[in-house]
Amino acid sequence: MKKFCQRIGGFKKALQRTVEDWLAAAGASLVTYGVYQIYIPAGWITAGVFLLITAVLWSRGMAGEGQ
Repeated sequence: MKKFCQRIGGFKKALQRTVEDWLAAAGASLVTYGVYQIYIPAGWITAGVFLLITAVLWSRGMAGEGQ
């Protein structure tokens, strides 16, 4: 039981570190899906824009420029 509780604690810490990323990904997915429902090509463009923004933010974070 102790080992199980330690693993759950580790999972909670990992989730707390990444919750903002998961929420941003979910929000981008929902916005893209909503645009896709209105006009299909615009949904693909929206998805591409979100991926470009994600790539820029991720590269800045990896290079240490975002701090």
